[in-house]
Amino acid sequence: MKSKKIIAVCLLSMALLVGCGSKETSNSNNNGSTSNQQSEKFTGTKTYEALYDSTGKKGDVIVTEVEFKDGEAVKVSIDVRQENGTMKKEEAKKGNYVMKEGEAKNWGEQMELLEAFLNENKVDVSKVKLTNAEGNTDAVSGVSIKVGAYVNTVKEVLDAVKEGKELESGFTGAKIAETPYDPSGAKKDMVVTKVVFNHGKPVAVNVDVKQEDGSMKKKASEEGKYVMKEGEAKHWHEQMALLEEFIVKNNFDLSKVKLTNDDGNTDAVSGVSIKVGTYVKAVQDVLDSVK
Repeated sequence: MKSKKIIAVCLLSMALLVGCGSKETSNSNNNGSTSNQQSEKFTGTKTYEALYDSTGKKGDVIVTEVEFKDGEAVKVSIDVRQENGTMKKEEAKKGNYVMKEGEAKNWGEQMELLEAFLNENKVDVSKVKLTNAEGNTDAVSGVSIKVGAYVNTVKEVLDAVKEGKELESGFTGAKIAETPYDPSGAKKDMVVTKVVFNHGKPVAVNVDVKQEDGSMKKKASEEGKYVMKEGEAKHWHEQMALLEEFIVKNNFDLSKVKLTNDDGNTDAVSGVSIKVGTYVKAVQDVLDSVK
């Protein structure tokens, strides 16, 4: 009799455990469903930054804000943070950003017309039909600026919210640094290094030298005012362009620019005989500042 009671208690305990286990699984499934519903019904503001030119030729950054209510976009605002850190709308308002002759409205006013058009059309970017590959449109009266890049960034935000995905983050824009060419101070030349990043990833580099007299070495080389040693096949600015191109092609892996001596020469980049060690270090310092 006693053994029967023990068996009954064991069976009851097992039933309770199974019941509890089933309840947890059900809650887990419900939580997943709730999470999906919440992502679909997002309410708030998404801010997204992306390069105006994805190649990094310029470090201008499109700053897009989209307001959502219950998963639907209700308002959009677009501006550009220029390479020097100023905002384009404000600069246009001040008259510091001037349009081509004959334009009736400044850049900021045209951007406001684009925003108003999108907001009136429930941020339906398909309504902004582009007329050419440059990104112009006839859909918005009074707007002659190229709008393709701006519309694309808005679409990226809309798609991310719709799919419940996070927008890409990380530093976007240009980092510019000036460092002494000669740390000893014997020469006053400064290495001016610009690296353009898109969401934390370097995409373009430009290296120049501000000479003691204030002139830039690339320009002086282009104008024939900075002359290389006799026998050099390429000018200084041409060799620097080859170095920059090599760095970009190798995804900013600076270990690929192997130095052959303490003076900073390299055999890694075809056509480059100038000493590059100081320039490579300057690029690395900028990369490290963003990590």
